[in-house]
Amino acid sequence: MRRSFMAGLYYAPGVEDYPKAMEPYRDRSGASGIDAYEIRDEAIVLRFKKGGTYLYDWNKPGWRHVEAMKLRAREGSGLTTYVNQQVGANYAERLDRE
Repeated sequence: MRRSFMAGLYYAPGVEDYPKAMEPYRDRSGASGIDAYEIRDEAIVLRFKKGGTYLYDWNKPGWRHVEAMKLRAREGSGLTTYVNQQVGANYAERLDRE
């Protein structure tokens, strides 16, 4: 069950859907459509520059894709291309609503 304390939000242990600070995507090419990412145990969250924050997990689009995306996110290269060519709109959930 979720609990909040003081000014910040803290959640009960074991709950993976808590908000975390996202890491800025390094974008070595300078042309990426991805602004930031968050790596979770069995998922990755991507925030796109043109809007939209999406969860990709081991169920959808699958373990292989998520782990490949994590690698590219950490390297700061190739993530947008990978998402466009291999994953597309096959995300688990959109986390924001415009």
